Amino acid sequence: RGVGVPKDELDDDIKLSQQLALKETYDVAEGVLDALLSFPYAQPDSATFAGMIRACVNLLPDTDERDVRVIDLFRLAYQSPNTAVKSSVIPERLQAPAGGGCVDANVLRQLRHALPTEEYIRVREEFEEHRRKNSK
Repeated sequence: RGVGVPKDELDDDIKLSQQLALKETYDVAEGVLDALLSFPYAQPDSATFAGMIRACVNLLPDTDERDVRVIDLFRLAYQSPNTAVKSSVIPERLQAPAGGGCVDANVLRQLRHALPTEEYIRVREEFEEHRRKNSK
């Protein structure tokens, strides 16, 4: 119960231990994404990238380094080919737009939640430029 150990020290040790466990969990998720990217018979889709961005937000400390990871994942999402079949069940506004790779409304929602407003706008404009060039 921490007898003889200053409470502040114990709290710091517990926080560090928790942060290391969360980072380890994120590293596992990143390893799975890397494996998916390397497999010829399975590819990541929009749900994969939305989940990875959400994992960044929930498992990594809120730092500039985390923002860079989120942006890198988003770029990878829109540069990855969308292998999903167009669905008649899912409304078109929620599906990945032409030239948008694996980015759909859910990925954009996670991106908006993950980044400060200025960064989100900058990255979103970059995405729209990429999409315009690649939708033709």
